Amino acid sequence: MPRTQEQFNQMKDEARQKIMSAALCLFSHKGLSATSIVDIAKKAGVSSGLLYHYFRSKEELFSELVGFAVASSGGFIEEIAGLGLGSAEKIRRISAKMIETLKEDDTTAQYFVLMVKLTLEGDLNEKTTENAKEAAKPVIILSGIIAQGQSAGEVKSGNPYEMAILYWAAVQGLCSYKLVMGENFMLPSAELLSGILIN
Repeated sequence: MPRTQEQFNQMKDEARQKIMSAALCLFSHKGLSATSIVDIAKKAGVSSGLLYHYFRSKEELFSELVGFAVASSGGFIEEIAGLGLGSAEKIRRISAKMIETLKEDDTTAQYFVLMVKLTLEGDLNEKTTENAKEAAKPVIILSGIIAQGQSAGEVKSGNPYEMAILYWAAVQGLCSYKLVMGENFMLPSAELLSGILIN
């Protein structure tokens, strides 16, 4: 029986997702320059030709992954920041979401590590460079939440921007350790992570 257009579209989406998942895993472990199209195709279980059907180059694939990471992280932080809650509760929710997603699988950790790899790579295309600038958005949003919380006496004193950097550096470290330590990794509680900022 011939396949329907819907089945073809589903197959295309699945193949594209397999390629992106394989690339994310390899880029987060090896970086862009040390990863080849052949490596990605092999890990995804597809031919190099099929990979080129979806992405013109590994740089384009890297850029798309970075764009997704930036949009996802910025989106969820903005959503929580916009809630009519106190700063301490917003920080608790951000921390709970981070710990929850890190528990699920390695994907969140891989995206965070990918962003570190982004800063270490040279000669990036214009779109990827723009995304790198957008990556500071969670720091800026969190520093605003911290400043509001300090005014209300809910958050520890200090420079809000420096404190936001410290918080995200802690999250970044958790992501790195999760990938490096594997089964030996122990994820802290959301309360412990929130405690970096909350009184």
